Amino acid sequence: MAITKLLDTIHKGKASGDHVLVLSIDIKGAFDNIQHSAISSYLDNSKYPASIVNIFKNLLQNRKVILNTCEGPAIRDQKQGCPQGSCSGPALWNLVANEILQENWPINTSIQAFAENFVLVSHAPSRVQLQSQINESIAKFSTWTSENQLQISAEKTNYLLISKIVREPTIRWQGAYRTTSTAALQVILGIPPLHLQLQREARGAALFRRRLSLSTFVSDIDLSEIEEKATGWSTHPSEHLSPTQISLDDGGNINTGLRIYTDGSKTERDVGAAFCVLTDVNITHRWSTRLSLRNTVFQAEILALLKAVEHAVSLPTQQLTILVDNQASIKSAANPKSHNSIARKIFKLLRSHPHIRVSWIKAHAGYIGNEEADRLAKEAAETENFPETPLELSKSFIKTFLRQKMLATWQMAWDDGDTGRLIHNIISKVSLHPINWTRNEVFFFHRTWAFPFVSP
Repeated sequence: MAITKLLDTIHKGKASGDHVLVLSIDIKGAFDNIQHSAISSYLDNSKYPASIVNIFKNLLQNRKVILNTCEGPAIRDQKQGCPQGSCSGPALWNLVANEILQENWPINTSIQAFAENFVLVSHAPSRVQLQSQINESIAKFSTWTSENQLQISAEKTNYLLISKIVREPTIRWQGAYRTTSTAALQVILGIPPLHLQLQREARGAALFRRRLSLSTFVSDIDLSEIEEKATGWSTHPSEHLSPTQISLDDGGNINTGLRIYTDGSKTERDVGAAFCVLTDVNITHRWSTRLSLRNTVFQAEILALLKAVEHAVSLPTQQLTILVDNQASIKSAANPKSHNSIARKIFKLLRSHPHIRVSWIKAHAGYIGNEEADRLAKEAAETENFPETPLELSKSFIKTFLRQKMLATWQMAWDDGDTGRLIHNIISKVSLHPINWTRNEVFFFHRTWAFPFVSP
């Protein structure tokens, strides 16, 4: 929501034809330097219940730091600071920060907070007026920091000027003349327009952090289809897998006991996952399923591993090895803090069945089981009416989808634009990869200067 609000403010200024200045301000050691007296003062002026106010005021009063030294304990009063990672720390900081957010700002100027960082956005029809507005805003902000004994970090404070006249950043990167259009330089450098990048970030934050649906014009993806990030430990921290259960060394030379080979595959049609059981030299069991084309190869690999472990659990206890040609899925399954819900299920099953070993195997190295699992996965992906296992969409897919949406919007703007048409005739398709032109090549293709005439 904060990014969306910031983006709307920038769009409003651009739509009115104004110069827009975005000033990012960082507070130096905000959580370490916040004064307890300031927090108490804001608590007194708040509308919180008296019981809550008293709890926090008592928590902040008469705090001391004691350090044992060779000369005895050294005692100092603690009058500032709150832990940044604590539950109450952000709330206490917001009490102090709320004052500056409610300040009366100059016309066409607004402020947005991101934790201990602030962003001032101001727009005006002339650069003189814009300078006056932003200087007045900085003075207000500086007064607030002084009153609360806070300092602005000059090293981390930056600004961005969005103007129809001034384009120094883009020009400086490529070294071209001012007559080279911004749209053309963006395509040459592989840098999408700023508003499109902000729009992509805002959409990602809406989906992943706020769990808000996008408009149907942007996407038909339902929130229930998106994979949720698992957090915390899947089991008690003291519980872990046996060191012999997981191996990232090539297990191709394992030829004793029951072996289960897994694989995942993605084709132009769909995604497939499969495993097969090899007893001696004979395939005794096969399993495969089809996934949506919107699922990833990693999802297919981790699903195949889960199904292989579940099958192994159903068998009588015996020497058994699951051979996987994807190290990422093995590492995820062995991690008790994995964010993947399927990997967590695998960890719990392996933890309760220590006789099951999982080993990496080199892909396409001529191993019978691996080749059969690969064939089954490809067959499932290519067969139209093959039974499908529904899986949630991964974060990587959503990020790729949003990037493609951004590129499509950028492409339309590049095709329908009024500037940079000479470059458009040469580079008709936008990309995130820069065109490695030299300075002289930019001049020549944009016809900003002619090559010197050489007489025969």
